[in-house]
Amino acid sequence: MKNYLLLKYLIAPLREYIFIFLTATIFLFISFTKSFAEENIFTINNVKVKGTIDLNFSRDKYLNKAFIDSFEILTAKILLSRDLAKVSNIKLKQIKNLISSFQILEESYRKNEYRANIKIFYNDIKLKKFLGEKNISFSQSENVSAVFFPVLFIDNEIQNFDENFFYKQWEEIEIKNELINFILPLEDLEDISKIIEMKDRIEEINIVDLVNKYDVKNYVFALMDYRDGKLNIH
Repeated sequence: MKNYLLLKYLIAPLREYIFIFLTATIFLFISFTKSFAEENIFTINNVKVKGTIDLNFSRDKYLNKAFIDSFEILTAKILLSRDLAKVSNIKLKQIKNLISSFQILEESYRKNEYRANIKIFYNDIKLKKFLGEKNISFSQSENVSAVFFPVLFIDNEIQNFDENFFYKQWEEIEIKNELINFILPLEDLEDISKIIEMKDRIEEINIVDLVNKYDVKNYVFALMDYRDGKLNIH
């Protein structure tokens, strides 16, 4: 714990730099990886809403908020900045008409707070017609999902994810219109044992075995080793 606090203290003033550096490293890796599977740009994942549960609580209210938020995320992805204003006054009824279906991934009612994580599927034909009627062109780039596996060693000791600075920072940073959906792994004792065993022969480790359980073909594996005041990323 002492070593972790020392690392956190040393890195704290450079958080933005480190995050940008790490992100750039990942995107550089991605740009040279041809196997990344593409997803439908008209599907918006992980739209999160939350609010207080009181006498006026309405589940539909938060679902409607998710629909509005998802439309903003979608248009930020596919439209030019100058065209965003043309769709900023869209009504909820119009947004619902553009949606083909939605899926509630997570939902909870705890401690007087409602939380939901929703996946929303847009009808591409209706959306293209809607934009065409407003003379708005769009970029149909593709979404990509990838498991981001950040492994941190401090003085040759692997850090649990709840102590891993990079894992925690990645969880705290939210990018609404990202085209790459990064999935953070769950802590698995068997995986950790494999990584410790293969640390000095990391090029021999079978990363696919670590990420198969997430049903995602794409991954970024970053091994970070903090020792003698220096952070090395492999």
